[in-house]
Amino acid sequence: MNRLGSPYNSASTRLYWCAFQTLSVMLLTHKLTKYSLVGLLGAAVFYLTLWLLVECFNVPVLLATSGAFVLVTLQNYLLHYVWTFASDHAHHTALPRFALMNVAGFGLNWGVMYLGVTQLGWNYLLVQTLAVAGVITWNFVLSNGWIFRPHSE
Repeated sequence: MNRLGSPYNSASTRLYWCAFQTLSVMLLTHKLTKYSLVGLLGAAVFYLTLWLLVECFNVPVLLATSGAFVLVTLQNYLLHYVWTFASDHAHHTALPRFALMNVAGFGLNWGVMYLGVTQLGWNYLLVQTLAVAGVITWNFVLSNGWIFRPHSE
């Protein structure tokens, strides 16, 4: 390997390798930007739904966060499938994977909310922010590498 980490030694193959690496980073950055925009929309819908359910309809916090989570999960699936990842997977393949990922994410979200609100007595909106950060990271890694990964990779 040369000093750039490329297994190629000729100038032309090094140039192609560097261009490929740069393109890969750019594509991942573009995908991450789209993912983030969908996530921001999802977060806005999530917090609005959570706040409305808790403050206006007196729904218990854990039930309210569960309902908001399900709503945003469906919204995010559709937006990620069509726009973020432009998936070529059939829905009968991608949707069950997405659902499985979100069941695990739901457990993570619920566990953090339970611990933070019920056990530690922290403000539910603060705790939800921590939970969302963990779930977002979990979801991007699995969405990019497993659920919506193109068939050609």
